[in-house]
Amino acid sequence: MKRVVPSWWLWLLLLAHGLAQASWHETGTEPVALGGRWALLVDPDERLSVEDLERPGMAARFMTQQGNPGLGYRSGAVWLRLQLERPAPDIPIWWLDLQSSTLDEVVLYQRRADGSFRQAVAGDHRNSEAQDIHFRNPLFRLELPAEGSTTLYLRIKSHNPISFAMVLWPPERFISSIIRLQLLHGLIFATFVLLIVSNLWLYFASRDTTFGLFSLFTLANLITMLGAEGYLPYYLLGALAGPKDLPSTLAWIWAPVLGAIFQVQYLGLLRMRLLASLARWGLVAMLLAALLASMNLLIPWSLWRLIYQGWIFLCAFALCQIAFWLGLSGLKRARVLAAVQALFLLSLALRIGRNLGWFEPGLLIDNALYFAMAAYALVMSSAVSRSHENLRREKEAAQAEALALAQRNEQHLESQVAERTRALEATVAQVQAALSLERHAKEEQRHFLATASHELRTPLAVIDATAQNLELDHEGDPATLERYRKILRATERMTRLLSSSLDERHFGFLRNVAHLRETATAPLLHDAASSARLLGEKHIIRVDESHLPPSLRCDSELMLLILRTITDNAVKYTPAGTRITLSGRVGDEGVSLQVTDDGPGIAAEDLPHVFEPNYRGRSAGDKSGTGLGLSLARRMMQMQGGSVAIASAPGEGCQVTLTLPHAPYATTIGAVKL
Repeated sequence: MKRVVPSWWLWLLLLAHGLAQASWHETGTEPVALGGRWALLVDPDERLSVEDLERPGMAARFMTQQGNPGLGYRSGAVWLRLQLERPAPDIPIWWLDLQSSTLDEVVLYQRRADGSFRQAVAGDHRNSEAQDIHFRNPLFRLELPAEGSTTLYLRIKSHNPISFAMVLWPPERFISSIIRLQLLHGLIFATFVLLIVSNLWLYFASRDTTFGLFSLFTLANLITMLGAEGYLPYYLLGALAGPKDLPSTLAWIWAPVLGAIFQVQYLGLLRMRLLASLARWGLVAMLLAALLASMNLLIPWSLWRLIYQGWIFLCAFALCQIAFWLGLSGLKRARVLAAVQALFLLSLALRIGRNLGWFEPGLLIDNALYFAMAAYALVMSSAVSRSHENLRREKEAAQAEALALAQRNEQHLESQVAERTRALEATVAQVQAALSLERHAKEEQRHFLATASHELRTPLAVIDATAQNLELDHEGDPATLERYRKILRATERMTRLLSSSLDERHFGFLRNVAHLRETATAPLLHDAASSARLLGEKHIIRVDESHLPPSLRCDSELMLLILRTITDNAVKYTPAGTRITLSGRVGDEGVSLQVTDDGPGIAAEDLPHVFEPNYRGRSAGDKSGTGLGLSLARRMMQMQGGSVAIASAPGEGCQVTLTLPHAPYATTIGAVKL
């Protein structure tokens, strides 16, 4: 973008040099300004005709004026009367130029020698073929008499401002002047086109919304200028009949809105906490005003144009104040915007004043807004490009910093990964060592179990053989025979316990494995009752099968150990004659098995601790035991997904409840590992 901006200034210098060369070689008769040579008659009801103007007394109604017509917005029609003489005796043909391309309808009436009137029409509401001379301003061909004067009447009707300069041109001089003015307009148009194309290219290259908004704003200003100078209605739309200023009027309405959006985007007002809400609501108000003005385009009413012009001026003034304040606060790009916005406001004020008839039309007044628009476009395009270049540099610097940070983070991450890897390897080594130690412990456990099983089976076998021999050799004493048989049942129980518990194949509960399967319930309770009877001959032990479910899903070997442990405890810690009942039922939570006694119960201070390993209550007395029975029973119930609970009160007995969850419908054998 830095290479494009100097080319604009070089192009400006070349065109200015060509324009100066054309003016230096210009010769011929000077044009005649008609300011102060006309009189005005207002016809608000549009009832007057040229014949009415010739009636006696009508001439006195015309008011002589000074300067160029600056009538502003007028309803109805106005009549201008001119009394002209030939400025140069050797030039019979002259052109009357009304220097305003926005006049809707102008009718010229020139009195002939016979008293009749020649009629010619012009204006952007007239077809170009019906005009006296095809030009973007109302231009009339006049044949002035060599001697004396001629009277001209101009009937003007327009919804746009009736403010223009009137010049009487010799044709050759008019053409040379138009060439000079066309060069000036061509320079401005080319500048606008170059700005539009370059900013569109930058928008598609960078996707920066600021460039796109500036292109739209510049395009709207270009269309406005083409319409205001007559190029659009006379040359591009000249063949059409009726109003041809709709495109330029729409552009004139929406250009300030696009400019405001561009300025808000350029200054970043929506990202400023203090100004975001004000900018947002201001843009909404401008959009609504533009929509309302667009809907009034077809209504022949000029007041809305004045109101909208005033509104736009106020909005532009507010934006200028914001830019000025931000510039004083240190925002550099706001200073450039404030300067060109102030120039634009000054030119806009001159244009509004001319439209209202406050200022006399002229070269400076008529073209000040266009020069300000071109200057605004050039300066802001350069400022936007510089801002984008600064943003690009900042982005590249940020990317470089981000890349460096990413590289540092990558190196730091690699070092962390290496450190964590070493720590993980050390942890894995520790875990492997622990697993090796566990395997060694299991081997020692298996060796211990095998040794213990062997050492225990040998004395049991001796005791069993001796008891059998004593049973065979008894002398008929029933009590002694019963004692021998009791020893045999006890040795049988111990042998079965060793086979089911100390054997490696059946010692799974030490490895937290339970094999669940459907098991008949009644045999489990009868086995526990039979085992307990060996310990308490005087206890009353019975099995209640009234509500007992036929089966439950459990590990049968674990349940046998649990029921024997609990039933043996009931016999062990209750006096002779105690009633012990084994029962069961099906509830909402699952299958429950109860071992209930009517003994002395458990003390309240001992009850919370009965499941603690190695805990023995005061009621244990001198009875043998390790305090591990209930702790192991609860552990074995948890391995099966169940629970164990004790309810007791001193003097009211004790009830131990074993609860297993409901079995699923499938009865396949499975293993549960906790």
